[in-house]
Amino acid sequence: DPLLDRGLGVRLGDPAAEVRATAAVALVRQTPPAADVLRAILDGGDAGAKVIALDAIGALSDGKARLATLAADGDVRVRARAATAIAQWKPEGARALLDKLLHDPDAGVRGQALAGLALYGDRGALGDVAQALDDPSLGVRLAALGALVRLGADTAGRQLLALGAGSDRYLRSEERRVGTECRSR
Repeated sequence: DPLLDRGLGVRLGDPAAEVRATAAVALVRQTPPAADVLRAILDGGDAGAKVIALDAIGALSDGKARLATLAADGDVRVRARAATAIAQWKPEGARALLDKLLHDPDAGVRGQALAGLALYGDRGALGDVAQALDDPSLGVRLAALGALVRLGADTAGRQLLALGAGSDRYLRSEERRVGTECRSR
């Protein structure tokens, strides 16, 4: 709330990019110059500031169009945060962007892409989500399990039962726990 800090507008010109980004996110709906600051940050090279600026991307008239570029950013933190923003704002080609992030070399980005696919709500993604259960990263496998549950308990229940024959001891224990939750719904 800008009324809580009357000096927030001055911070739009702060030398630290993360401070500028935070002020711009807070002021973008009330102060037109904040949108310019956000655009400059999203086009800039400070990944930490970009991650913060992504919180207000929906307030920019060209925000959705910027998500494809952010999904291809060189920094894993930006790509991971972009996965969530893509699912929230659903730009044109959102599913294709999430699919691309699902195959990112970084496990954290793949996990966020799975969370994004679940948030996006496209049940057509169930096959891709099920394939992620074989990912070498435990975090990605757990994200896939969560995405299966979110995309549909009935389908997830069948997928989880199929895991029982799998070799991942941790996922089998989670499958029993989540399967019990699915049956109780």
